[in-house]
Amino acid sequence: MRNLCLFIDESGIANPKVTNSEVYILAGCMVDDYAREKLKIEADQIKFKYWTKTNIVFHSKEIGRKEGDFKIFKMHPETGQKKKKYYSQIDSFKIIP
Repeated sequence: MRNLCLFIDESGIANPKVTNSEVYILAGCMVDDYAREKLKIEADQIKFKYWTKTNIVFHSKEIGRKEGDFKIFKMHPETGQKKKKYYSQIDSFKIIP
């Protein structure tokens, strides 16, 4: 029997009736156990490379605003290349069966 995991997330506030934002986005993806484990390993490798720990959460709001753990990417000369490499790795993050 094949086990599948469904991951669902929304943008902004979790209540779709709240109208503070012009758009409400709900997205999801379904992966099998093999793909889930592979994604976790790859994400943990990226986290460890940049933070030397794996309990980082990839929240787009924090990434975009360079807040919390992502403040290491605020622009100054020594972090410019690090930020480019990080975004390149995130952009290529995928499962190839």
